Formats: sequence, C-alpha cells, structure tokens
Amino acid sequence: MAERAGFCFGVKRAVDAILEALTVGETDRAVWTIGMPIHNPQEVARLRAMGLRVAKDASEVPPGVKVLIRAHGESRAVLDELRGGAVELPLGPDALVEAARQDISKWLATGMTITSILDPAYPTTLAEVREAPALLYAEGTLRQHDLGVCVVGTRRLDDAGADVARTVAAALVGQGLTVVSGLAAGTDTVAHEEALARGGRTVAIMGTGIDSTFPAGNKDLRRRVVSAGGLVATQFPPGTHGSRITFPMRNAVMSGYGLATVVVAAGEHSGTRIQARKALDHGRGLILTERVTRETTWGAHYAHRPGVTVARRSQDVLDAVSRLIEDRQALALRW
Repeated sequence: MAERAGFCFGVKRAVDAILEALTVGETDRAVWTIGMPIHNPQEVARLRAMGLRVAKDASEVPPGVKVLIRAHGESRAVLDELRGGAVELPLGPDALVEAARQDISKWLATGMTITSILDPAYPTTLAEVREAPALLYAEGTLRQHDLGVCVVGTRRLDDAGADVARTVAAALVGQGLTVVSGLAAGTDTVAHEEALARGGRTVAIMGTGIDSTFPAGNKDLRRRVVSAGGLVATQFPPGTHGSRITFPMRNAVMSGYGLATVVVAAGEHSGTRIQARKALDHGRGLILTERVTRETTWGAHYAHRPGVTVARRSQDVLDAVSRLIEDRQALALRW
C-alpha cells in the first residue's frame, strides 16, 4: 500500500475517528500517523493492521507530507481534514477494510442505517459531547436537529413513579419535544409508551447492538417506536451484548443526545446516577424529582449544583427545558 498524504498527532479518539472513516469508505487510504502520544502498543498495532505507517516523532515526517494535528486530542481537526478531502483515495483495498465493507453491506441490507460523525445528518446535540460515537447505528427516523429530553429512572418502578414518568412524558410531547429514553424495563418503558400514546416522537438509545433488544420483552415496543416515526439507536455494532460496560456508555450517549435529563425515581446505586453525572459534565440540564433528592444522597448533593432543577410538578420540568432552549438559541446568535 502506498504512503499517504497526511500525518496525525492523535490520541485514541483521533485514531478511532480515522479508522471509522476508513471503514465506512470516507477514505480508504491510510493516514500517516505520528505515534508520539500513542503510547499504547495495542493502538499502534491497530494502526499497522489497517495499513497505516506509525512514526515515533515529527523528525520522521517526510518533506511535503501534510500535518493534520499538532497537539494532543485535536480529533476535530482530523475530522475537518477528512471532510475536506485532505486524504487521498486508495490504490487498492486492504483485506480488513474489505471485510468491514462486507459486514456493513450485510447490516445495511437489514434496514439499519450507519451514520458517521462526519455526516451532516448526525445529531447536532450528540456531536457536541466528547463521548459522541464515531458511528451511530440506527433504525427509524434520524433527525439532525432533534429537541429531546431524556426521561430516566429505576427499572423497578412503583405506581407512584410510573405516574410521574407518564406525566412528564405527556408534558414534553405537549410542547413538541422528543422523549428520549433507553428502552429498558421500568421508567424507560413507561416514558416511551406514554410518548407513543400521546402521538409524540420518542427515541430509544440502547446499550446493545442494533440487532438486539434488551429486555427481549420490549421487541414490540421497539417496533412501535420505529413505525411511529421515532428512532432506535446505539453506538455499538451488531453482535454486541449488553454489559456493565456498555450500559454506562449508553447513558453518556443518551445524555449527549438530549437537552436535559429528567430523573423520575432512582436508588442509591442506580445506573441512573451515571447519567445524572454525565448531564452535568455535558453542561446539560439535570432535573430531579423531589423524591430523588429525598431518597438518594447523590440526589440531595446534586440538588445544590448549578444547572440542576428540583421539580415538584411537570410545569417545573417544562420551565427548566424552556430556559435551556432559550440559552442555546442565545448562544447560537452570539456565534
């Protein structure tokens, strides 16, 4: 394979972005990569396996080779360069790239879509966070601009919590907002069902591959989400099973997709706590019911943080979301 016209100082995120671009055919030629911040031998091996040349430092950059990145972590620059066509097209397919193409063709034949973060159709809010996946696997209607609010909570939801979840989801639909949740049992199921019952749009962010549904009992709910014009999406490729690793990763992506996260009910050690923390990390709104602040120490702690709203009624949720939308619009006008 011939040498390529690009050098990259990059960390794992930048490497992943390049490899994903190679995989989906944005470009099939290897990118020159300086391995200075890539200390992990496994990452170097990944690059070499894809036909990339890895150099130890800038002194090995041949004359005339374009430098894509000059500092750690500047993965956005890589994406911009790739989008601008800075990397040349291939002379011949690498065996691993060809295998990836065959997998993708098989997946697409099932009706799923695969959207690169380089694609203009990629959800804008999700693209803002550092956990945004390079590829988004989906079924249903993907929207670039989707004003959504996450409604999450315990899987062991009691009647009182279910009533709150329904009330919140109905209020969001009434304002033309998308109800975002995780297709899990309990709170997620109630939120999705209420959104559908009210004729609204709902999005399910999963912690498994797109070819799986967890729990299996929600297969019909998933089908109805898609048929109603909603979306089922995941960062994980087909064949990925849910685990203690994938579900927290899903929570981070769900937080990034939404403008805010509403926590209906949760336990002290609930996975919902992860999404609450991520919402604050992402600069999203975090809305906790009074019950969460009473029944969890983390809820009581977060209640006093900037950007957190303690909701006593559904109107408190809507007011908080309205302020977030206004703030985003004002920020966009400044730029």
